[in-house]
Amino acid sequence: MHLPDLGRRTVTDSTRTAALTVAVALVVIAALAFGSSSVRTVPLAAFLPIVVTIWFCAQALTALLLFGQYYVTGAIGFVLFACAYEFAAILAVPYLFGVPGVVSNAVPSLADQQSTVWLWLLWHLAFPGLIVLGFGLDPLLERKTMGPRGEIGSSLAFTAIATFVGAVVVALIVWSARGALSDLVVGGRSTPLFRYGAAPLVALANAGACAFVFVRGKRATSLGIWIALALFASALECAIAAFSGSAFSLAWYLANVETTLTAAIVLAMLLLEIGLLYGRLSDLATRDALTGLYNRRVLDDYLQWAFEYASRRELGLALLVVDIDHFKRYNDRYGHASGDAALRRVAAVLRKSAVRRYDLVARYGGEEFVVALFNVGADQAAVVAERLKQRIDAASIPHAAVDSGRLSVSIGVGQVGDAAKSTVEELFAAADRALYQAKEAGRDRYMLATIG
Repeated sequence: MHLPDLGRRTVTDSTRTAALTVAVALVVIAALAFGSSSVRTVPLAAFLPIVVTIWFCAQALTALLLFGQYYVTGAIGFVLFACAYEFAAILAVPYLFGVPGVVSNAVPSLADQQSTVWLWLLWHLAFPGLIVLGFGLDPLLERKTMGPRGEIGSSLAFTAIATFVGAVVVALIVWSARGALSDLVVGGRSTPLFRYGAAPLVALANAGACAFVFVRGKRATSLGIWIALALFASALECAIAAFSGSAFSLAWYLANVETTLTAAIVLAMLLLEIGLLYGRLSDLATRDALTGLYNRRVLDDYLQWAFEYASRRELGLALLVVDIDHFKRYNDRYGHASGDAALRRVAAVLRKSAVRRYDLVARYGGEEFVVALFNVGADQAAVVAERLKQRIDAASIPHAAVDSGRLSVSIGVGQVGDAAKSTVEELFAAADRALYQAKEAGRDRYMLATIG
């Protein structure tokens, strides 16, 4: 059973549909913003701090998950994508501190809208640049760094620290040189330089990066599609910012919604894949890889629970050990691949025919299966065994190496009327004894042994 790598899952039709839905939503938000660039709204002082906090958390978590995937896979692309999100997360902090009114009451010297807008431009240029570099070097997320896991960990720490230091240095340079920077905002409103120069150019940079990633990465990995969507949202945000006019206009609010989606799209995808990974790990721990039935570990845990519960209430239990007759001959005649297919067909019949809510079907090993029946008497267990045998016969699985010409099973049924008077080991021994009797009697039948 294959374990999914985060972001390297094969692109499916459902992934494409979900991505298209998100893209349409982004376009709708942008269309609303372009149509309301002059609409003024009520200023909400808490809006920007809340939004930037969401940006920071989403970007930082995305960077952490991507760094983790780099540590697991060693693929260069992951570390570059992680650096892109880390850089954006770090710059979000001085960006927020520079917004007038956010911290100006406490530290007036930090409030400077000019440096804030320049930081916004720089992170919207660095982000697509690092993403393009990642997909340019490693579009399939398979180009590994050389060396053992310890060296990968060292390079991860180095790149994470270097990205942090780089972001801090950029913020300090912008803040210290703010007096020499060209005006992008005057009196809270965008200047022509921003509206017709800087913002459109940054929007084009993000759109170009989006197209590059979509072409390079979409066919191989789900991460390619979602990062392309994040860049698409960033391009739309930059385009909206050019026409939003001033802070607290409706278009300005919608531009910040696009920014939030830029930060959250890939994080949402990674968290979804982590959920899928947990489900797959659960299957690996509890399911037989070939047949999909429960494995020996689950059977042991189930029988322990069943005996404890049934003992307190003086209930009966039954254990059916199902063995495929002359399975070695089957493998010798048809090959192991056909033998595996036969095991899966038998397992499917058992799964569909034997289980009530509290019963369990498991593969015990080789060509043996176990059906555990809860709260049944000997007669009920015999009925189930007969039904199973008949349905295996009805499946008509060819077996030319035996006289009947079809695959059959022998079933040993062990049953205890009061679980408190027996043990799991004794019940298994009774079922094995009954299976031996069924084979000695000619196979293709069941035998019953009761205890207690």
